[in-house]
Amino acid sequence: PMITSTWDARVKGLVVSWLPGVANGHGIARALYGEGYEASGRLPVTFPKCSTASCSMQDERASVALGDSIDNGEIHQFKDKALVGYRWYHYMKREVSYPFGFGLFAYGRSTVHYTGAWARPEGQGVRIGCRLEVSGDFGGRDVPQLYLSLPASVPGDDFNKPQWVLKGFRKVSVGPSAPAEVEFALGPRDLSYWDDGPKMSKWVCPAGEFSACVGANARDAVRSGQ
Repeated sequence: PMITSTWDARVKGLVVSWLPGVANGHGIARALYGEGYEASGRLPVTFPKCSTASCSMQDERASVALGDSIDNGEIHQFKDKALVGYRWYHYMKREVSYPFGFGLFAYGRSTVHYTGAWARPEGQGVRIGCRLEVSGDFGGRDVPQLYLSLPASVPGDDFNKPQWVLKGFRKVSVGPSAPAEVEFALGPRDLSYWDDGPKMSKWVCPAGEFSACVGANARDAVRSGQ
């Protein structure tokens, strides 16, 4: 896992550029100085506060009689099942340094507020939306994200039916005098879960009450509609 909590308070900012290639320096410099485009990317992973808080560190090891052919005689048994990545941190209520989907808006000089969330049926699916408004003097591009939770009637334990699964995201331009509306259209497949029970092994769209959240990242989400 990527751990920054031991030193990030001592720096003025963090730039996560991953593997940008030979044009790394020029690209980062242009983004930082706002020359042509804004550094508006979002994290595709979670940065935990410490390595022991990572879901990858919670697996149990079991010895096997296979010598050194598999990881020196050990295998990793990952217990997270469908609680992969940000889903696991949410379920375990673990504090994180930077959540999945995190990123700055207008280089941190303004704040985006999510208001007027709504949801309405549409065909065999649902359409969900909200309004984005800016407080501050600068505009930019934001990435609202939609997370969905299945009805309580879905069979199985929490490890097989995680809450708040990412179902969509948009990149929109928004400014102090230019609010934006964002919408997400979900069909039956988006509302379904995989049933691997006896004689099933197929996608099932359950009946019941869904919960939806729209926010700037996996942690900073507002309740949209039920």
